[in-house]
Amino acid sequence: MYRIVDLNNKERFAKPVILSKEKLESAAALAVARVEKAIDKFGADNMLTYAGGSFDTYTATKDVTWTTGMWTGVCWLAYELTGNDKFRQAAESQLPHYYRAAQHPEELNDHDTGFKFIPSCLAAYKITGNQDARMAGLIAAQVQLDHFCQVNKFIIRGGMGRPEEYNGYRTLVDSMMNIPLFFWAYEETGRQEFYDAAVGHYKTTAKYLIREDGSSFHHYQFDPVTKEPVRGLTFQGNRDESCWSRGHSWLLYGYPLAYKATKDPETIDIHKSVSYFFMDHLPSDGIPYWDFDFNDGSFEPRDSSAAAVATCGLLEMCKYLPETAEQKQYFRNAAAIMLEALIDKSATKREDKDSLLSYITIARPMGIGVDVCETYGDYFYLEALVRALKPEIKMFW
Repeated sequence: MYRIVDLNNKERFAKPVILSKEKLESAAALAVARVEKAIDKFGADNMLTYAGGSFDTYTATKDVTWTTGMWTGVCWLAYELTGNDKFRQAAESQLPHYYRAAQHPEELNDHDTGFKFIPSCLAAYKITGNQDARMAGLIAAQVQLDHFCQVNKFIIRGGMGRPEEYNGYRTLVDSMMNIPLFFWAYEETGRQEFYDAAVGHYKTTAKYLIREDGSSFHHYQFDPVTKEPVRGLTFQGNRDESCWSRGHSWLLYGYPLAYKATKDPETIDIHKSVSYFFMDHLPSDGIPYWDFDFNDGSFEPRDSSAAAVATCGLLEMCKYLPETAEQKQYFRNAAAIMLEALIDKSATKREDKDSLLSYITIARPMGIGVDVCETYGDYFYLEALVRALKPEIKMFW
């Protein structure tokens, strides 16, 4: 169970960090140009995902996954930033893939339903009022609700209809980014069960996945028969007791989203604890290693996507904190440190590469994707730039 922890290195994050408008605009222009280049290369109606084996190369697909949801979201972000209809048309041309997926709920039987539909269909509905996108989002929300454990109050990791599978009866930190699908469905329908599921999930996450020092487990296992909690563990981190950096970053973004929907003051305290842990373990150059077991001097790979997600999460929470809140200046400066590091050290600049962001580590223990690209890195990097340049734009979550 978490407790409120303090920031050890306040001096580092108390110093104002100002990114020039010129630097931000240049980075955004490069990112948008790369999005346009990818649309021309792969086709507007195709979604993109990691090609496997190649460092910064994508492959086109029409299959809906959580990473393809991020690519459609990239197109929507580029449209929001520039107003260029080419990006809107690309995003809209991909929506039929999600409509088809929504008609086959058996294919949506995992914990990532929100990742698939929030930056694609919910974005489309919020930006354009697209009613087909709204309906697909509501179907997806119901699928996710059917996949919610009413006893232990969490989104189940394993496939629907298979709760007896021990390894599937878990919750994980990633799903904090899926509960906005519940909050949105509650706003659209007034059905209390959507709201209650979202609240139940973030409270279960705080109780079981966040440790006393503000670090986190990747997964938490429950017994599928007795429903009793068993233990915390990880798939993508260094060891069960370590803290996987990208997984932890989902908490930095998920709890501000919970606060936005509920105004629950406990979520501010939870967010403060997990954020301070992240910031205390942020390397001096501003790009986290793939696991917080490692820091300055290590030869382990980095995960730039963790910095991108965390940047967005810190900036989101700053919207709800009063100016007198001590953590607000720390969050702003930490976000600026990471965004500048992403621009200078991680943004892809080579013309023969597809991605916006490099140096992502997908699953180091399994040897999957070390120092590669992924669409979620691109999405949250571009979102961070949009937040910095046009803070008035409402995000899709």
